[in-house]
Amino acid sequence: MTIQEIEKKSLALNALDKIHLIEKLLSSLDKPDPEIEKVWIKEAEERFAAYEKGEIKAVPLEKVLKNIKRKWMYTFPLFLNRKTIVYEDYQIF
Repeated sequence: MTIQEIEKKSLALNALDKIHLIEKLLSSLDKPDPEIEKVWIKEAEERFAAYEKGEIKAVPLEKVLKNIKRKWMYTFPLFLNRKTIVYEDYQIF
């Protein structure tokens, strides 16, 4: 079966079957690379050691989330049937 045939059959599925297919496809991509995992573990251990030595400070979660919200809220707006989306008190479009 060609990719075009798979695409055509996939687009003909009902919404629930499409969601199931998407979940399966995405989960198949979510396999950690052991080498990358080792690098991240080392990085986390080094950061924690630096924190314990007082070389770096922790940032409260509320502040991190506030900064993320401020920085990214207009970068990745959701497009739902081209209707106006209200994010808390902000009208995005």
